[in-house]
Amino acid sequence: MIDYEQALVLCQNDPEIAARLICELSGKADTRQLLIEQLQKKVADLERIVAQLSKNSSNSSKPPSSDITRPKPKHPGKDKRKIGAQPGHPKHERPLFPAADISKFHDYRLTACPECNNPDVIFLDRPRVSSNK
Repeated sequence: MIDYEQALVLCQNDPEIAARLICELSGKADTRQLLIEQLQKKVADLERIVAQLSKNSSNSSKPPSSDITRPKPKHPGKDKRKIGAQPGHPKHERPLFPAADISKFHDYRLTACPECNNPDVIFLDRPRVSSNK
């Protein structure tokens, strides 16, 4: 950047270079002004879009049904309860059949392990199922 005295010396010694410099700078000023106007227009457009997107039923005359609803994010570790029995509550079980009501027993024997299908597994207990029929 040149100061006033340097510009004055330049104009006196070489008026042709001074004239070119003035034209170049005025052209840059026009370009800058055009760029500023484009940026101002872009800012105005973006502000209009933000105003449209931020409207909802609480700050405009739009009905609540037009609001975009998003589910609230789940907070990890803040679940209300786990499924099933809750700690500290008594157990609820169906009462057993009275021994006098049981008339038949059925033996079901496994031929192989249900997990690995190995027939050489020795079962310690015989599974029994009772019925009241």
